[in-house]
Amino acid sequence: MPFQAMLKLHTLHITSLPPSDDDDEDAPMRPRTIHLYTNKPHNLDFAEADDTPPTQVIELSEKDWNASGTANVSLRYVKFQNITSLVLYVVNGDGDGDKVRLDRVRLVGDSGEKREMGKLEKIGDEPGE
Repeated sequence: MPFQAMLKLHTLHITSLPPSDDDDEDAPMRPRTIHLYTNKPHNLDFAEADDTPPTQVIELSEKDWNASGTANVSLRYVKFQNITSLVLYVVNGDGDGDKVRLDRVRLVGDSGEKREMGKLEKIGDEPGE
């Protein structure tokens, strides 16, 4: 997710409604492990996400979810200062299926200085390449 302003994040609210009680083994499950990456110049593919150290790893358990299906996750505030993009990589879910359900991700923090879209510089290339 690229942002138009630099953000200082301190909390994520992740909403994932619980799976239904029927025995559908193809039903989506809640996320269990999520890797967060900040300030990446491009979208990560699965192989790159597996090989890149995350900014923070989130491990969710059943007790983290409230009655409305939301988990409030505190972030390491120092590592989430002046971020321009955020990548969420759901590593696995809370079960044996292949599908994970995310209903909403809410970012909680402060908005910093707005970036001028016309003056953005390319990120990631070294000078002279």
